[in-house]
Amino acid sequence: MAKNTTVVCPKCGAHIAIADHQHVAIGIVIGKDSGLGTVELPLENEQPKKKTKAQLRIDAMKAAGMDVSRFFCMKDGKGEETVVAEQHEDGSCSIIEDNDPIVQKIVDAGSLHNAHLFKQHVLAQVLKMMTRYDYENGGLKRDYRGRLDMSHFTERMNYMNYAYSWQVVRDELKRQAAMERHGDNKSLTEDCRWYDKALVLAMFDHHEHLMRELCEVLRERNHKGRKYIGLQGVDGLVPKKQSAPGYIYCDEISAMFKKLLSFRSPLAKATTIKDLYAALCKFMDAARPGKLSYHASEIKKREDRVEIAACEEWKNAYKGYGGYFSMQNLILFHGCRIVINTIGKGGAVESKKLSKDDSIKKLDEWADEHLNDGYWMLGALKQLIIDNGFNVERKRAEWYAMKNK
Repeated sequence: MAKNTTVVCPKCGAHIAIADHQHVAIGIVIGKDSGLGTVELPLENEQPKKKTKAQLRIDAMKAAGMDVSRFFCMKDGKGEETVVAEQHEDGSCSIIEDNDPIVQKIVDAGSLHNAHLFKQHVLAQVLKMMTRYDYENGGLKRDYRGRLDMSHFTERMNYMNYAYSWQVVRDELKRQAAMERHGDNKSLTEDCRWYDKALVLAMFDHHEHLMRELCEVLRERNHKGRKYIGLQGVDGLVPKKQSAPGYIYCDEISAMFKKLLSFRSPLAKATTIKDLYAALCKFMDAARPGKLSYHASEIKKREDRVEIAACEEWKNAYKGYGGYFSMQNLILFHGCRIVINTIGKGGAVESKKLSKDDSIKKLDEWADEHLNDGYWMLGALKQLIIDNGFNVERKRAEWYAMKNK
């Protein structure tokens, strides 16, 4: 007995009625007795439906790494989907405007301009510095209880040379100048918590102290009756320098420090990020502070090669900045939430997981309260990872796979 044939609409799934032994031309001849089984009826000149502006915005946010599970499209008065809304955990909804600080602007290509997205590299770097690869077990190092060991940040930070600390500040001020130029006050306020004029001046004073210490401990030599010392990176600080590059006559040292101190006033008087960045660039181009790493052994009074450590103010800023923006990214893009522990009745500890918005508010409160306690922000980051069960090892593997595509 021949198998019956049915024709199905590809849109609604409805069966198309056809008469017994009737032939319908759709590239093939079919009938109930043709034995073709189920045939999906093709539509002539069918074009793929063009995505709306709202759908493109959601696609761009998803491609940027944001959690879009609670986002949906809404129609305006003309019946067009142009509005994107987010449903919160309490059931309320909010409209995501085009100028939202998280969703800045959707460009024609469907990509997302967002000042926070580039900070995701901070999260990747911090996680890399916090953890260490265990070559014996083929994975990240764990403690005796089997938990991921996240105690290596300070050790890895101390491996960074003195020049790195100056380059970090220079790069951050360059980004801040761009934020200032484009009026991105929210991102600028977040960055200026740690990398600001006070930090630059502290680093300058620390550098001057190192320079004076070097001039005292470096061995003096003689060249044609004139004493000199070997000092790297100061050629741009001595007007009409007579000594060879990498060296300085002792009678040129006072002029060198006079020129060095002349760079402090523009740094202190800067009223805008643009002025501060310009003054810092002039100082670094002339003084080349990173070159002091060549004299680390003399400063530390050790025979073996060591690196000069950055000043304590920079270490605090580096930890605080890394902890803050790592937590911000985990909350905004990876579904993590801050857990607050309180003492309930009878002395029992009660835990409450905050919403995304409340987590961001709490994070900003922590940043202001612990501005000078960068290590505290790193500790809060570790706790956030533990409370949310965030898989650091899997995320690092994903980033590594994406990088090597």
